[in-house]
Parts: sequence; structure tokens; C-alpha cells
Amino acid sequence: MIEKLNYQDKRLIFICVIISVISFFITQNYYNQAFPYASIDMDVTQDDAKILAEKLLRNKGYNIQDYKQASKFGHLDREKLFLEYHLSREEAGEILNETNSYYWQNRWFIPEQKEEFKVNISTTGKLAEYEHKIDENAPGDALSKENALQVAQLFLISGAVDSWDMENWKLENIVLQPKILVLLLIVRAKRD
Repeated sequence: MIEKLNYQDKRLIFICVIISVISFFITQNYYNQAFPYASIDMDVTQDDAKILAEKLLRNKGYNIQDYKQASKFGHLDREKLFLEYHLSREEAGEILNETNSYYWQNRWFIPEQKEEFKVNISTTGKLAEYEHKIDENAPGDALSKENALQVAQLFLISGAVDSWDMENWKLENIVLQPKILVLLLIVRAKRD
């Protein structure tokens, strides 16, 4: 048996519809401001980023066939927080999308082994970070700062990074740690 709606039922339905319409309006107008992640340009999917990262490792001559692969979405925490604190959400979102701040992290590893590869591909399809960890006791030569800088520059302009133009960047710092053979290049865009 179907019950008839009384005045209180109709009133409750009317209030729910009004609240739904107001909620829809607020969501449509303020979603990107309330949720900055909604403004991320996703030009590259997780699968596309994996393919690009594999291509980079193959071009460098690494065989990762026996490695396990894991991937996740990430962002530069401190940079994102700083920009969102000091700029409007629109300006911060634009800068974060134009730089490599949002990325797909791809990692290849063999469990219980030190050697692993980490390749971060930005959501716009550019290389955001490349890391190859090796055992500290692995055989290898120590590089001078000059040789390490040449190796890094060759890597950047060899096609591993699409459209890398050294003229638009300025070298800020080089840190070379013996034994670990780590080269840290901190670069920033030149301002006109």
C-alpha cells in the first residue's frame, strides 16, 4: 500500500532539493579553489609515464627485465606548500603545472638488493628526476667535479630529456660525494 506524502514529507523533500542545488552551485564555482589537485594538467597517464621511463632506461643501456616495477603519483611537498601559501591558488596551480612539481614516480628494483632505478616523469611528459642507486662497494671510478658536470650535461642534452636547452638554465651548485658517486645539479631558470 502506497502512503501519501504529508506536509512534513513534502517540506523535507523541498529542503533537500534546495540544499542539493546550492551544493551543486558551490561545487561548480569553488571546486578548484577548495581542491587544488583538481587543477592538475594530466597530459600523461600512469601507463604513459611508465613507457617513457622504460624508454629512458633502455636508451641508457639498462636491462630492467628482471626488476620489479612500482609506480605512484607524487608532488614536491615543500614547493607546493610554499607556492600555495604565498600565491593565489590559480597562480600556484599554474606554476606547479608548468614545472615538474607533479609527477609519476616509477621505480625498478630487485628485492633485497641495493641497486634500483627511480624515474619521475612529470604530468606534462618531461623527465622530473632520474636516480640510479648502486651499492657503495660496487667497483667504479671516482669522478672529478669537471668530469661529473660533463657527464650530467651530456645526459641532459643527449635526448634523455626532451627539449632540454642548457642556455635557459644556470648552474647553481654541484655536490660530489666520494664513494657514492652522487652528482647533484641545482639549476634554476634564467629570468629575462
